[in-house]
Amino acid sequence: MNSYFTDADSQLILDHNECDEHSGRKTFLTSLAAKGVSVFVLASLAGHRNISTTQRYITVNDDVKRSAVELV
Repeated sequence: MNSYFTDADSQLILDHNECDEHSGRKTFLTSLAAKGVSVFVLASLAGHRNISTTQRYITVNDDVKRSAVELV
């Protein structure tokens, strides 16, 4: 699965002042998390042994929080 990230990252055009080598992974994992994908599934996709590693890649912004509250 890590080859998926390598292929996806190679297609990105990065501004090195704003992005680092993990930006594609962060965007991918954050997007899936916002859609409700379990952190356990995300960890597996990313090849992480620990979900704490995966959690560092996920950004929780106001839109994600708003969507969560709207579920109630």
